[in-house]
Amino acid sequence: MLILTKKATTVLKPYKDKVDAMMYEVIGTSEMKMDKGTPESLLSNLVASVLQEAAAQVLGKPADMGLVNMGGLRNILPKGRHHGRCCF
Repeated sequence: MLILTKKATTVLKPYKDKVDAMMYEVIGTSEMKMDKGTPESLLSNLVASVLQEAAAQVLGKPADMGLVNMGGLRNILPKGRHHGRCCF
């Protein structure tokens, strides 16, 4: 069990406040539940498209594709609002 001293709590508070603000910020909304599936699913197609777009931004030119390993998606994306904490 970790017991923080008053000094440690004081030192860490600014960082905790910043992390908490990011973790509870709404970063997106899903209109439907997206489940993982093989060989493809709404969720895997979404993630592949996001990766393709991110690659294009990094490369500075269009990316031919985005690739998702089937073992890489380990959870669903439920319907509703999503906060930063759902990504970690």
